[in-house]
Amino acid sequence: MRQQRILFVTTVAILTVGWLIWCRTKSMLTSSQPSQFIRTVSGLPQDVHGWDIFTLYGKLFAYPIRSGKPPFTIYQIDPVNEQVVKSIVVDQMIDLQAVIAKHYQTSDAWLADQGFFMWEIDQQRNIAYATKPSKLPTNVEEFCANGFEGIYVINMTTREVKNFIEHPGFLHMILHPSGKKLYIEAPEGKVKVLDTEKLEWIKEFFVAGYIVLHFNGFSNDARYLFCSYAGGGLIVIDTIEDKVEEWGEQVNNKAHSDYSASFRAPFALSEDKQEIYGPAAFVDIANIYKLKGGVISIDLTQKKINRVLVLSQESECLSAVVMNTKLFISSWESIFVIDIDRWRQGQ
Repeated sequence: MRQQRILFVTTVAILTVGWLIWCRTKSMLTSSQPSQFIRTVSGLPQDVHGWDIFTLYGKLFAYPIRSGKPPFTIYQIDPVNEQVVKSIVVDQMIDLQAVIAKHYQTSDAWLADQGFFMWEIDQQRNIAYATKPSKLPTNVEEFCANGFEGIYVINMTTREVKNFIEHPGFLHMILHPSGKKLYIEAPEGKVKVLDTEKLEWIKEFFVAGYIVLHFNGFSNDARYLFCSYAGGGLIVIDTIEDKVEEWGEQVNNKAHSDYSASFRAPFALSEDKQEIYGPAAFVDIANIYKLKGGVISIDLTQKKINRVLVLSQESECLSAVVMNTKLFISSWESIFVIDIDRWRQGQ
């Protein structure tokens, strides 16, 4: 459910590969020539260079990645008509979830009014796990450097804070569908697991180096948690054993070796959760300092790459969102729209 939440964080990695690898694999890349199943979002400002996208409360949004401090503008996109329908000016350095909840006055907007930046809600127990920084940051760099101060456990009916669990320095979290575990991005490339019934940390494990980890969602049976990070790619966590599955890294290595690709983040799960889509940068063999942009589809049943689509000859792609049967991919130049069903059919 949770897509990217931290504003304007992008990592650029450049890969170098040989002509032989490229010639062996280039026939497997889908052409980036114009096609009816690939379009771009209309109505975005032309003077913006670089977009990130996210979805909250069933709505699709985009924002310029270079906006380091307020004020900045978030653009709402109609996923049906594929065009901008509203702009939201933000004059405080607060998290995306708080911005959207307050703007649309959602049922949980009172959490934002109380200063919380981000939250996960257990609907069965009517409990919110909310977080905020120790002080209001003035810019993105300060926000990312300090992160949140800990987790507030809140009764959604009485709006009373029941507990506070100190855990400074994290940026993302996600609640397991069972409501029994809360996964937290921890410093130094680790993930920590909170038992929400006992309110005790039950596991901590290493994921990857010093990264910003995005939690992209769970498998249909909730067995696996799919994550991503820029420059590395897919991370798969077994939520029964609470450990990293090896096949995620194998997919990342395959993307590097066979497609000259480096992943960006966040990824996006398909609606049926059979595939996950990673925005990517591809090396331009004619100029290794120039990156092309596209998206890589990963079959989660077969645990392998099943399709690759080059979208831009000019710049890398940065983030991904799925809305029903459409895949939205942001880049430095625009936001692409892909009809997933037609792409699956090989058109």
